[in-house]
Amino acid sequence: MMPPVDELQREIEIRGNRIAFLLRRSGRARQIRAEIHLHRGLRVTLPHGMEEHEALAFLHSRGTWILRTLRRFERLASVIPERALTDGARLPYLGRELTLRVSRGPVDVALTSDVLWVQVPVRREGTVRRALQSWYFRQACAVFEERASALAARIGIRPVRIRVREMKSRWGSCTRAGVLTFNWCLILAPLGVVDYLIAHELAHLKVPNHSPAFWTACEEIYPGYQVARRWLRRFGASLVI
Repeated sequence: MMPPVDELQREIEIRGNRIAFLLRRSGRARQIRAEIHLHRGLRVTLPHGMEEHEALAFLHSRGTWILRTLRRFERLASVIPERALTDGARLPYLGRELTLRVSRGPVDVALTSDVLWVQVPVRREGTVRRALQSWYFRQACAVFEERASALAARIGIRPVRIRVREMKSRWGSCTRAGVLTFNWCLILAPLGVVDYLIAHELAHLKVPNHSPAFWTACEEIYPGYQVARRWLRRFGASLVI
């Protein structure tokens, strides 16, 4: 049986700012965790057995990050509509807008033209979100592998492995051994942004720092990368489902 999750609405004052947040008590959690979502705001997960004052102390210790992120999300929320995962919603995918169609049945997701068909046993937003995230993740694995191979060929290099993960604070990474890791949420961005991030990590196989030589390598792999880089800086926080 799944351990219970209790949810409570709370407020905290951080440097003169009153901030509402959702406090979740979870029997599965092993440590305090804070997440900030574009439209759902601040959410804090607290393991059972820990006191509420420990969550408040945790938030105060991360006050700078919380305030900075909330302000950035406020700016984004003014131009990015909230996506309710209901029948007829519009969802991003590699620069396209897909229409979501939801029906009941065994879990299944399929893309036909510009329609994303989602079938779930219960038409709840959380159930639909999990089905969508799983589909987007699989698409990211296939697309990133294909694009990495094509872009790497431009400079005659070959990554050892391509991995796709859920990454809380990074879009990608590169190890010295040649393993490239990418945030699955990039699949929500235009293809040019995906190519820029792949080019960025591929360039690190040649230049391990961000010196002028590194950016020259980026330009060699993906000419005009600056446009995609600016897009990601401005709209990256909106890449959520």
